[in-house]
Amino acid sequence: MRLYDEEEFKLSNALFNKLHNRYLADKNVNLYIAKNSLELEEYDEAVAALDRVFISDESNADAKLQMGKIYYEQDTYQLAIPMFIVAKRSGDTAISKEADEYIRKINFTKNRHRFFINAKAEYLEDDNIRYNSIDKISDWAHEETISMAYIFKLTQNVKISNILMYLNRDYHNYTMYDINSFIYRPSLSVIFSDKYLAKLTFLYNNFDRNETDYLQIYSVKPEFKYYMAHDVNFGFYYKYQRKSYDNNDSYDNVLNEIGISTTANFNNSSNVNILATYSEQKQVSQKDIEGIDNRAFGFSVKYKKLFFNDFVFEVQNKYLKTIYANKKFIGFEKNEVTEDFKYGVGLVYNIFKYLSFGAKYEHISVNSNIHLPRYKSITKIRVNLKY
Repeated sequence: MRLYDEEEFKLSNALFNKLHNRYLADKNVNLYIAKNSLELEEYDEAVAALDRVFISDESNADAKLQMGKIYYEQDTYQLAIPMFIVAKRSGDTAISKEADEYIRKINFTKNRHRFFINAKAEYLEDDNIRYNSIDKISDWAHEETISMAYIFKLTQNVKISNILMYLNRDYHNYTMYDINSFIYRPSLSVIFSDKYLAKLTFLYNNFDRNETDYLQIYSVKPEFKYYMAHDVNFGFYYKYQRKSYDNNDSYDNVLNEIGISTTANFNNSSNVNILATYSEQKQVSQKDIEGIDNRAFGFSVKYKKLFFNDFVFEVQNKYLKTIYANKKFIGFEKNEVTEDFKYGVGLVYNIFKYLSFGAKYEHISVNSNIHLPRYKSITKIRVNLKY
């Protein structure tokens, strides 16, 4: 054992083989022969020694671990993983920890480069009542989206994601807008001590309306999460966002927002996400004759539940209250305080692994100290294809 611990594997193996001649069925001798042979890359000898261990102790955790290592070194991960899973459940702390490390290595190797394509088609109806009006305005629209994601793992704990998305939405009836949007969103995430996640996300969105440049959005969002347990995490983020409009009333809009969240998962079949936000938003025209200065507090709750392994039910409620809003227009100013309420229910049916069908209803109401209440109802029907 001293020679093995000192990594003198050839000498150690020779001595253990001598012992094997005297103690043919001794599982400890055979285990050390397997370990030495594994280090010397003599896999046939290692397998033969482990087979002798399994004759007397077929559930030996250490032997399962060593057999998993042999499969791992030969790149036969589909055989290695069951061995490591058994070893991990053995109750032996050292063996469990080593087996878990190998499982992580395999997952890292298998999933180091990942590429996804997602295509979505959606039909929606939008009914709303606007400022100072009691007349309802109705629109319907079709929306097509295609997105591609490439995820690259630098290490087991460092991941780079790149997402490209193109969206087309064509409104009919009242609005008559044809909207095209191109989005690029790269991010870097790092996991520390298996409990902490730090992530930095950038976003660029170029937006045109009726084939005319209309809006560009730039944002940066650092966030931090703490995984208190496997099923519970707490998060904090800060977002800086800038919008630049290119229409005739060209102006810039700057948003600073912080958010605190918590997510809880229950039996892998349901989860609840709670988010509280505070934001400050300023919008100024290029001539500095118009502007908006908003400060708002928001709160939202989202609940998802999986039924029969194929249906996902979702309920979302969101509340946003402006605690200060100064609107400056030519010749006058308005101090408007609003309360926004939004609730939505949705159901998604996963037809098979790559295809799903869903429907969602959303209702939004806005109360103001200046204007009449505004209402908006949106009904969506969606087909989603993932690969």
